Amino acid sequence: MSEQKVQVQEKKWYKITKLCVNVVFYALIVVLLLFSIANLNKKEEFDVPSIFGKGFTTVLTPSMEGTQDDSFTVNDLVFLNVLNDRNHDKKVSKLEVGDIITFEGYNESINQVILNTHRIVDIIDYNGQTIFITQGDRVAEMNDDYKYSREDDWDPEVGLLNDRCELVSADDVKAIYSGKWVGAGKAFKFIQTSNGFLLCIVLPIAIFFVVELLIVILNFMKIKQGKREEEHAVEMEKMRQEQQRLLEEEKARIRAEILAEQARKQEEEENNNN
Repeated sequence: MSEQKVQVQEKKWYKITKLCVNVVFYALIVVLLLFSIANLNKKEEFDVPSIFGKGFTTVLTPSMEGTQDDSFTVNDLVFLNVLNDRNHDKKVSKLEVGDIITFEGYNESINQVILNTHRIVDIIDYNGQTIFITQGDRVAEMNDDYKYSREDDWDPEVGLLNDRCELVSADDVKAIYSGKWVGAGKAFKFIQTSNGFLLCIVLPIAIFFVVELLIVILNFMKIKQGKREEEHAVEMEKMRQEQQRLLEEEKARIRAEILAEQARKQEEEENNNN
């Protein structure tokens, strides 16, 4: 393979690599920006971060750890379809047993109010109001005695008898589970901290703008340098043409002098002959 072909191939791979790096970098910037916007859209402490109706939350407890395909555990990132005033009633009316919903609830294991995301194990019409009974997969699979059963755990007069389940009214449903990203929640949880936001969002965006600014400056300098080289080439061409013109004029002058000298000598010879 000739050296020229090798150089062409190297340039081709360089362009491909540069394009791939740029695509990854810009995609990361877009994801981080969307994540940032989603967090800024939170109006209250326990709202689900979302953008265009798509939300996410980091799993904080192992309550949904189980054997089902849609079970998840600590540090997984859960994707949600966030409900709003326009679609809430329609979406909630279509919920079925087995669906997973997000709601605000108190967690005794960490002693604080959090967003719970648990599976619907029963739907009750209680005094004209739809009530969802939810339970974590981990509790349900630990012991058959813990698993919810309407016959054993629901009393129309008393209410819920199983303290390992939660009663959720239709109005309290905030989002519906749509998928998960195993292990990604830890990173996103870090991003939600002040240091994480600075390192993972502010800094990359700042680097992005600095790089873009440098690229613009370099391109401007290249364009300016190209214009200077073009102007220099034009000036050189003008000088060359002027030198060529002067050379032609000098040649014409010398030729005229030679012809004049030849004519003078010829005239002298004719005079001498006469």
